Amino acid sequence: EKSKAVIVITDGSYFSDSLRQIVKEMEKQVIRLFGVQIQDEEGINRFITESERIEEIADLKGVLFRFAKRLLLS
Repeated sequence: EKSKAVIVITDGSYFSDSLRQIVKEMEKQVIRLFGVQIQDEEGINRFITESERIEEIADLKGVLFRFAKRLLLS
């Protein structure tokens, strides 16, 4: 069976309960979640364990390639 993945990219630290519910539902459906937090110190890592924080948008490409590598090698 093919793997499914979702990448969440955000520049904010506000996350509602609806995001928490969506994350739980995706995990039940065996959808792998990756998160990228741009600049803010806290945020997506509270909901998505496979997440990284970057300072500059220029760093996004490297993070996305690391996520792709994890998916392909798992």
